[in-house]
Amino acid sequence: MTIPPIKKNLIAFWSWTFFILLITLFPGNYIPKPTSLINLFQPDKIVHLLIFMPFSYFWLEHEKYKNRKYLRKFQKYIPIFIVGTIYASTTELIQYFVQIGRNGNIYDFIADCFGILLGIIVFDNRNRKTAVNIKPEKI
Repeated sequence: MTIPPIKKNLIAFWSWTFFILLITLFPGNYIPKPTSLINLFQPDKIVHLLIFMPFSYFWLEHEKYKNRKYLRKFQKYIPIFIVGTIYASTTELIQYFVQIGRNGNIYDFIADCFGILLGIIVFDNRNRKTAVNIKPEKI
């Protein structure tokens, strides 16, 4: 028995969402500190970007199987960006207020938002190049 693509993408989205929550609640004293040379490039911001990029990408992969022809191109991206930014701000607020050896800050939130945008851009470019006629499926 094969799992339909719409359910596979939904499983990927929720698994990744749970993964983000787990790693943002992971105590900070267990996260390795970068060396001074790497400090220049702020690798934690790149990590934030790379963590939130799949969040929006997986969500869009799930959504493409729904019949939403009435939406304009960018209208389908707005709710994903809004929910993603709410989720990103929630994870940063949890880190700020809950004493788990982590600290939430605005720069991490900004990197999260850029990751969400990057996921949308990657999805849009990938699906523009490989546009196929996808039949909507029921969940």
